[in-house]
Amino acid sequence: MVSTSRIAVAEGHTWAQPSLSGYYRALQLASPGGETAGRQHDGLWLPVRSFDPASLVTTDRASVLSRLLEHCHYLIVEDEDLRPKDLLEHRRTFSSENLVAEDVTSVMGVTGNYAYVLWAKDQRAPRLEGERLWQL
Repeated sequence: MVSTSRIAVAEGHTWAQPSLSGYYRALQLASPGGETAGRQHDGLWLPVRSFDPASLVTTDRASVLSRLLEHCHYLIVEDEDLRPKDLLEHRRTFSSENLVAEDVTSVMGVTGNYAYVLWAKDQRAPRLEGERLWQL
């Protein structure tokens, strides 16, 4: 039994695939630190996809988003794993007070991904009907 419905969990999201539970438990056991998971025998084991914050960091430890906005007025980001809380954490980590982000996921009718428009606060705000992720 496999489902295409995405289920949100605290660490990211997963798909209900109970028939593969044993397979995912074996992957957990084989991964670094997985030996502690081997003590738990009951329950359902599912894969969890989560956003990797390092994907928004340049090799010299700067914000990819800020760097891109140095070269353009607006940035559109669409990603399956980048949740609003991940963008907020990125902003805090890099003290990107100059960054503005609007969540346009529902306005665009996107169902499988998250969609955002970002710009520098000194740029004119685009006319969007999304939800501002933070107040300036």
